[in-house]
Amino acid sequence: MTNIAFHFYGHARSFAQTHASFVENVLKVNEKMNIDVFIHTWTEIEHTAPRRHFTKIKEFEGKPVDQELLKELYRPAGLMVEDQVSLTDSEKRFVDERGGTYKHYTIVKNISHTIHKSNLLRHAASKNYDFCILTRLDIGFNRPLNLESLVDNSTPAFMGFSEGEFEKSIFYPYMETNNLVRNQMKYITGIDLLMLAKPQVMDRIANWRNEIFSKGSRGTELDLTRIVHENNFFPHLLYYSKPTNFNIVRLNPTI
Repeated sequence: MTNIAFHFYGHARSFAQTHASFVENVLKVNEKMNIDVFIHTWTEIEHTAPRRHFTKIKEFEGKPVDQELLKELYRPAGLMVEDQVSLTDSEKRFVDERGGTYKHYTIVKNISHTIHKSNLLRHAASKNYDFCILTRLDIGFNRPLNLESLVDNSTPAFMGFSEGEFEKSIFYPYMETNNLVRNQMKYITGIDLLMLAKPQVMDRIANWRNEIFSKGSRGTELDLTRIVHENNFFPHLLYYSKPTNFNIVRLNPTI
């Protein structure tokens, strides 16, 4: 049986609403596979500061995540809930010298931290996994995500792949936007929303946090794109598009 590790990271926000879609379009569709869930999230269910994607709502300020409900719904093989992290004095000096803003680097530090911790939870399980999937608790799966056709490299869809190529492949979603004219090999969009890769590739992605205050950061997608290219990973479009097949379900209304 194929073992799949689902790495959920970041704010839990709409997990109670998105859970049903995860069950219907992921778990039920892939019943022949063993899927384990690992979750790293924050003590507060939502951002408290305004972000460019959504407005601030008073009722969510400081609201704690319902950990018991999270456990009941997702039955995680590993769960960690922490307070968000802040910049240290040395990291602030790096930002001052390198250029950028504290806000940007705080966001990136927290994203990379939660991805790293979700990956550590998988390692703590002491179990071998064939593939890892990185995603978020606020992702709603609108249509079936059939993993069997993706992870079996003996199927016709993967003919022509050498074993070495397949071991270093990374799959990311198709983004239905006018910006698709961009070269997506140079700027891999959506890789932080949904990504499928072998465990060793996921380990490298999860180590991204160790480079933020040495190499600097341009933002999540661009940082992860750099890692893909520097490590000679093979990026492939995952034909599971946003927003038709999946989308972000926010508590806060968009601006």
